[in-house]
Amino acid sequence: MKKWDTYAVTAESAKGQCIISIISTDLGKKCQDQYKEDQIQAYIPIIEKAYGTMEDSTMMECICQDLTDPTPNQVGDYTDRQNAVINMIHIYADSIEKEGVVMTKTEKAIRQMETWAKDDSHGYDQDYRWGEKGDYDCSSAVIQAWQNAGIPVKSGGATYTGDMKNVFLKNGFKDITASVNRRTGTGLKRGDVLLNEAHHVAMYCGAGKEVEASINEKGTAHGGQPGDQTGKEFLIRSYRNYPWNCILRYAGDTVTSDVEKKQNTVAYVARFTKDCKCYSAAGKTQAKMFPAVKKNAVVDVMKYTEIVKGKKWYFIRIPHPTEGFVFEFVPSGYFTRITEISR
Repeated sequence: MKKWDTYAVTAESAKGQCIISIISTDLGKKCQDQYKEDQIQAYIPIIEKAYGTMEDSTMMECICQDLTDPTPNQVGDYTDRQNAVINMIHIYADSIEKEGVVMTKTEKAIRQMETWAKDDSHGYDQDYRWGEKGDYDCSSAVIQAWQNAGIPVKSGGATYTGDMKNVFLKNGFKDITASVNRRTGTGLKRGDVLLNEAHHVAMYCGAGKEVEASINEKGTAHGGQPGDQTGKEFLIRSYRNYPWNCILRYAGDTVTSDVEKKQNTVAYVARFTKDCKCYSAAGKTQAKMFPAVKKNAVVDVMKYTEIVKGKKWYFIRIPHPTEGFVFEFVPSGYFTRITEISR
């Protein structure tokens, strides 16, 4: 639980070698994994109480945020181990864009699906399937997620699995079935639409996961209660070949300007050292969604900056419990860098 010198023990001593032998066994590793899991689960409610609920990738960054802090957080004292973890986090969370996170339409759509899946107010229903009571079925969820991301597939006529392919192909999607191993998932990318035209549809999350509206608490398509009663009505699960007979990928994601690319690319993670007002326009209009950020808040600092009357303003991305992320401007001098995004 602590560094070697906390107990005046060295790795080379007889006691140190005994400890290493114990924790190197399969049971020792299992105990360490369980202990870390217990710590993380105990720490998550503390973060959510302070900042609200957030996406898994943001939560992971909060858990491992004290990489350079001389007073380690509750999750561990091992700076080198935490550095390794934060690098793995960025490999997972930023897999869409190795240069950083770009909020493409594909990313907006898959995040919408993941957000619904993590919120128990959204379950499965084929009677009220367009979110009237919070619920969706498999096809309406995917169609609405892309519609919300700015791709007019719902208004273009997509209504169920049987007509999705035709409408999606007319709205910038490509049929990439032939380039994917559907059995193993090799070749899939985050945001791909996994379609069985006769029965079911889901979306690929990346990292061997898929997200889907599945079935109600009765194991049927009709007559359930609103919301997710089982935790499995709308869920993220391990990828499997349903079987899928068509894989669709949106081909219209482009960053149209250098400004837009910088505004959507994370430069580094930062922690605020004091309370700070946020602005929707640099130096002009105080923001309404996030009028201010509090001391110790953790945010992503984007690559975009502006100079207004000789003062530098940073464009930041703030986790939000319902909106996913909110983008605002803050002046220099209020935050300190925690870590660079892995390249």
